[in-house]
Amino acid sequence: MIELLEVVESSGFSMFLKESSTIYVLTLALHAIGLAFAVGISITAGLRVLGVAPGLPLAAMKAFFPLMYLGLWITLLSGLFLTIMYPLDYFTDGTIYVKLVFVVVAVVMIKKLNAELFSDMADIDSPVITRRARLDSILII
Repeated sequence: MIELLEVVESSGFSMFLKESSTIYVLTLALHAIGLAFAVGISITAGLRVLGVAPGLPLAAMKAFFPLMYLGLWITLLSGLFLTIMYPLDYFTDGTIYVKLVFVVVAVVMIKKLNAELFSDMADIDSPVITRRARLDSILII
């Protein structure tokens, strides 16, 4: 396994990503921006469901979910590029596995919250906040 990681780290694509300061900085910037969108919007939705800022219409937050998913995809792609640059550093350190588990759990909880709040919302101005939606929000935050 270590040999495979060494091959990836010394590949032409990896070297291109590492040696181009513009690409490296762009990858880091996109990763941070994607995280800001994905995490920021999900935490805002979770806090709103838990009762923070009750004046903020929850129905209007549905429009931000596609932007949150876009942020997630940007984060995943830029994270893949960062991993290709230094696979030995990432995969030999156990924290990346913990991080990936938390990302998967957060995505599952966001999808459940989205379905719980907005599944039958075509004509409803304010979705009903169920106990299950509140529990999902606690797990998101």
